[in-house]
Amino acid sequence: LSRASRLTILDVSNNRLEQLEHAELYRLQGLISLKLANNRLTHLPSYFGAFKSMRTLNVSSNFLDTFPRFLCELEGLVDIDMSFNAISAIPDEIGNLKSLERFVITNNRISESLPASFSQLYNLKEVDVRYNALSSIDVIAALPRVEQLSADHNSISVFEGTFEKIRVL
Repeated sequence: LSRASRLTILDVSNNRLEQLEHAELYRLQGLISLKLANNRLTHLPSYFGAFKSMRTLNVSSNFLDTFPRFLCELEGLVDIDMSFNAISAIPDEIGNLKSLERFVITNNRISESLPASFSQLYNLKEVDVRYNALSSIDVIAALPRVEQLSADHNSISVFEGTFEKIRVL
């Protein structure tokens, strides 16, 4: 794959990949979409932070237990799906993803609340945080473009805020 320098879309979902270090994907600097869903990945290589053209990343249904901070360097990222992993926290640097429109992290282990920097994701339209252990989603109410929010099956008991553009809740 490393010789396919003009490759822009790569889908290696539904395999049994356990690691990516030897795949030499770092040479694919033109990648705009990378799908790694339904594999056995426990971590992502740090060189993923260099994929500055990346717009879509799907690493759902793996064995990730952390949200890699270097993914927050992908300022052009529009869509990220990290569902069905074992992630327990979202880094404060998430606020750097200013282009993000879709954030899906359902069925993980995120507790308490999303970081305050989440309120900087002004372009976010769809947020799916179902099946976690969140006790607050108030920070999402500060986002002006959210049209679709899925937050069921959490530990939310009180909500303070309004959703002016919400279409699906």
